[in-house]
Amino acid sequence: MRLGIWQGMAAIVLTALGLSSAARADTVLSDVSGNWAGTSGQGFDFRAILSEAGGETRLQIWQGMNGIVPGGAAELDLHPAVYRDNIIAGDRQGLQVIAGPEATVLRILTESEDEQYGFREAVDVQFIDFQFTVIAYAVDLTEFTSAEGNYSCHVDLRTNTRVVNGVTESLPDRPAEADNLSGWGPDAALTKGLCPAPG
Repeated sequence: MRLGIWQGMAAIVLTALGLSSAARADTVLSDVSGNWAGTSGQGFDFRAILSEAGGETRLQIWQGMNGIVPGGAAELDLHPAVYRDNIIAGDRQGLQVIAGPEATVLRILTESEDEQYGFREAVDVQFIDFQFTVIAYAVDLTEFTSAEGNYSCHVDLRTNTRVVNGVTESLPDRPAEADNLSGWGPDAALTKGLCPAPG
């Protein structure tokens, strides 16, 4: 089993959040729709479905124009999806559509907590220059009983900056293709050097 960016904290996460290894039937976790041009409605319409099977997540996105989103093969089919490919008991995993006046953000969100730890991971996506582009990433692990176990990394790929445990740092310049959602995965923030390993 893998813990995505939390590989380095496997013992803590496994103990604190109760990882489930049982395979499950294919389940739709979230089904949302919107328009990439926000409330103006002048862009592509889209539908996104996040589903889960066998301890892994799958993200599919379809899009079209004039309120019509065709069926058939998805324009994006990412499996495993953009966050951890393990399913944690009690997780709240799903999609959010955040529509502004001129653009929409599709957020892939995971939240989990027990009496000792809270966990939150979010990946923000926009459709930019005909690419599903990751524009921001955030992960927070909060230890309720002691601040020593806290970890936070918030990345803004529009400004190439990150805030790690409250400290702002610059990231190297990167081509737009590096932030294509199709090349993302459960370990992406770590393997792409966007967030340092916890600990």
